[in-house]
Amino acid sequence: MITNWFNGSTSDAKKDSVYFQAQRSMVMFMSGTITIQHPPNWGKLSTTLLIGIIVGSVVIVASIVIIVIIVVAHYKKKKQYLQTTNFENSRLIQRTSYRSI
Repeated sequence: MITNWFNGSTSDAKKDSVYFQAQRSMVMFMSGTITIQHPPNWGKLSTTLLIGIIVGSVVIVASIVIIVIIVVAHYKKKKQYLQTTNFENSRLIQRTSYRSI
């Protein structure tokens, strides 16, 4: 009788996917599990899903590479600016203004 309730149903759960208990006057007189059949395409990736996973992975990797390139370029530019500033501050010959006589 209980099995008839689930005829035609599908589930992506494992073995014994439905647990049931039947009680009469607060006393359990029957319990058990029922395994429902898997859907027809269960466990298979569709072509669309596979393409989506591949494209998403490529976009994530490309984003990470671009971020790393930007950070490295910014770091090098900042480092070069700091070196130039230090050189200008430590000149051996000071600029002075000369007047002609």
